[in-house]
Amino acid sequence: MNEKIADLILAAESNDADAQDELYESVDNRELSEGDRKQILDWLLKTARMGNAISMYGLGRFYEGNGTAKDDKSAFDWFVESAKAGYSAALYTVGMYYKDGRVVTKDYANAIDHFEKAIELCGLDGRELGEDIVEVHRDDLAWWEAVVVRSVKYPKVPFAVGNYYYMLKDPDLGQAIRFYKIAAEQGYGHSQYVLGKFYYTGEGVEIDHKLAFQWLEKAAQQEVVPAMYYLGKLYADEQSAVFDMDKAVDWWMRSRSLGDSESPGLVDLELSWCLALGVGVDQFERYEDERECEYSAVEFLLWANDEIPAREPIVVDSDSWWYRYVIRGDVQALYWLGQCYIELEQLVPPDGNDKDVCTLDCLRKAAETGHVEAQHLVAWFLCHGPRSVRDQDEGIRWYRLAAAQGHPDAIEHLEAIEATKKS
Repeated sequence: MNEKIADLILAAESNDADAQDELYESVDNRELSEGDRKQILDWLLKTARMGNAISMYGLGRFYEGNGTAKDDKSAFDWFVESAKAGYSAALYTVGMYYKDGRVVTKDYANAIDHFEKAIELCGLDGRELGEDIVEVHRDDLAWWEAVVVRSVKYPKVPFAVGNYYYMLKDPDLGQAIRFYKIAAEQGYGHSQYVLGKFYYTGEGVEIDHKLAFQWLEKAAQQEVVPAMYYLGKLYADEQSAVFDMDKAVDWWMRSRSLGDSESPGLVDLELSWCLALGVGVDQFERYEDERECEYSAVEFLLWANDEIPAREPIVVDSDSWWYRYVIRGDVQALYWLGQCYIELEQLVPPDGNDKDVCTLDCLRKAAETGHVEAQHLVAWFLCHGPRSVRDQDEGIRWYRLAAAQGHPDAIEHLEAIEATKKS
């Protein structure tokens, strides 16, 4: 026996999946001797009868004429057994037998059933299978259109094909949208989201907020999380026929609580402006993570200052829901408000109070608790802020406290101050 084949069989018998794959793939090797082929066939038969799905699939390949006399009926029977055991390649192959009418009567419904099960094993969007479907059967695309239109039970198939066209290096948006629409009309939430986003942004279609709302609402109601962000945007648009800030905040909060991996920063950014302006705040209290959300939102105000054009002045309302943490002396809230005062020119303190004094007050209260970031920021503000509040000695004292906690910027500032004194 070929030494490599012997080693592969030994490894395969130890449940080495890679060795098992390589064994059945070796049936295409025309350089193998008849003795080696028989050894592989014997091993496949033995392990297939023990329930090994890969071996069953390998036998199917054998009987298709790769390594032995062609026997389509035996090949199909082994592919069916492998498919029953949940092997995705076998599911796809059995689907092709039904689609082409090989050995069995042509049965499109049975074919699509097997393709759908294979997609489930390939992952959420089935892109790999969608790519294979289109590449192998490009000349038979009309068949796919006929099948996916009829296969209301299996919307992931047209969605997978739509993904293939959308993810090409040079995307074919027309074809992608055609298949996405089929899946969306069959009730598939992810496809409804994609279509809604296209109509909202104008990607591949004319902007149509009415259609965008129709598809995004359907997707959001199925808890397709990214759809919730765009649905909130439509509700927040003052020019929209559905303008309702309470609903916008509600959908954004749902998106945040479910964990939007696609647009978490954008959700927090929208919520930050709602908090700062006091819009839709009643919705926040419905969620258990209201405090965490508030903190993230205020933090994102700082990012918004650089990313979004200046908006109208924001007056801090001392009675507002989010400001209550500042009043209670919450350390993190005090620090963030002080930071917002420094970085957001449009943020105005409540009751006409002096902004610089309020900034120093917030930062000093937070710093006195040992909050190292607040210590560093109050030091910077006292040394480099407006002349009306500058106090070099006090600033250096705070730099030293922050440096003692290992704050790298505070250490650097202290070294620079000492160097200046020596020069």
